[in-house]
Amino acid sequence: WNSWTTVWTYTADTPPSYDSVDISGLVADSIQVGFVYDQPHPTNAWFASFDNVGLTMGPERDVGCFAVLSPPEGSVAPDTYDVSGLVRNIGDAEVDFDVVARVYDTTGMVLIFNESVNLMLPAGSDTNLDFGTVVFSDSAYYYTQIFTMLEDDIDHSNDTAFSYSHTAV
Repeated sequence: WNSWTTVWTYTADTPPSYDSVDISGLVADSIQVGFVYDQPHPTNAWFASFDNVGLTMGPERDVGCFAVLSPPEGSVAPDTYDVSGLVRNIGDAEVDFDVVARVYDTTGMVLIFNESVNLMLPAGSDTNLDFGTVVFSDSAYYYTQIFTMLEDDIDHSNDTAFSYSHTAV
């Protein structure tokens, strides 16, 4: 156990009352609730009782990119394309996080587009997020990747979406 943390301190002048305390912790934490009698006059003894002590889970934080909407997958004409993706907050709390979009020319995996957007999404909502435009030249293969960056994200399997595009005349 770690050393005790004092949450509330009462003195002999504190009138009788009820108090409520909220304590945050991680899933791996253990919480002990205790009362310490530290009264210099034993004839003025105090009484403490605890009930309704419970642990509740915090909100689930889970976001992800579920699709690359553009540039399109497969064969495309050389042109300028929007870089956009479908981003969802499937957790049960509003969250603030970054979303990154990268496009590579797969010949040497040269990064040709790299943009980041900070996003605030309410619980259970989604959005089509536009990052800007990228130019695809003739006869090349491109890899587009869009991913979310949320600290303490629950499910990392839905964080990234990607697509491959091939340009031809």
